[in-house]
Amino acid sequence: MARPEKSVEDYLVERVEFCGGQAAKWDVRGHRGRVDRVVMLPCGEMARHWHVYLVELKAGGKKPRPEQLREHARLRALGFEVIVIDTKEQVDELTATYMDH
Repeated sequence: MARPEKSVEDYLVERVEFCGGQAAKWDVRGHRGRVDRVVMLPCGEMARHWHVYLVELKAGGKKPRPEQLREHARLRALGFEVIVIDTKEQVDELTATYMDH
């Protein structure tokens, strides 16, 4: 059965790669609440620095489950930027600053 957020996830991967970045699947078996993707986008022409986002993908209008919210809070406390995305427009907002590369 296809996941409802699959088209948004595929679009995220496509747009991030177009920007010269990577959207790696974060597959942590047995860890409930983990985010779906680690998005790395280059910062500057030389790409010596990278912006790293931990991305939770949801079906349109759906909200993260309680265990996901706890994991997001834990990751944010460690200094990571966690983003919940449920539309292609939100993907465009994330990648907009990188489209000039």
